[in-house]
Amino acid sequence: NDGDGQDNALYAIVRIGRGAVPALLPMLQESEPKIRYLALRALGDIGADAAQAIEPIRSRLASADVGERSAAIRALGQIELVPDLWTHRIEC
Repeated sequence: NDGDGQDNALYAIVRIGRGAVPALLPMLQESEPKIRYLALRALGDIGADAAQAIEPIRSRLASADVGERSAAIRALGQIELVPDLWTHRIEC
């Protein structure tokens, strides 16, 4: 199952933690929505150690893809910035 492989890869990346963040940031600019989504999930799961990704994650709040916007909101929440989201207008 491809989903299982993606979940395993995501888990391995998250275990690396802060060291994986620089490799994940360019993935937020990929043309494939699934890649951007998985990068957002990984950054969120890394949590506070992914704080350097805040601005690139915020840029995904303007995505036309509702799944990507949701993943960005979730990632910011996991990095413990939920109250800061109220400063942005989010249209779903």
